[in-house]
Amino acid sequence: MNKVGILVFYVNIGNIAPEEVDGYIESVQDAVKPKDRMNEADPINLWDLLFIPVRETETYIQVVRNDGKSGMDEILLSELKEKLNETKDNL
Repeated sequence: MNKVGILVFYVNIGNIAPEEVDGYIESVQDAVKPKDRMNEADPINLWDLLFIPVRETETYIQVVRNDGKSGMDEILLSELKEKLNETKDNL
């Protein structure tokens, strides 16, 4: 399956202890990634996903396309942001 680009998730880890960061990032990945990464019907599977923990900025998603287009489906982007916020709220 050809990917249309990369979604880079900059995840604010706040004051999480360094030894707990990996576990938190894994919980964010679990919340965002579909269960079946090979299901072509799920639009998130058209993207490679990269998760980067950050402390000095808010959580945000960067869209990096490799097909010459810009942006992505706003509904999908909104759903992903909602999942990120839900994960943050469950801290």
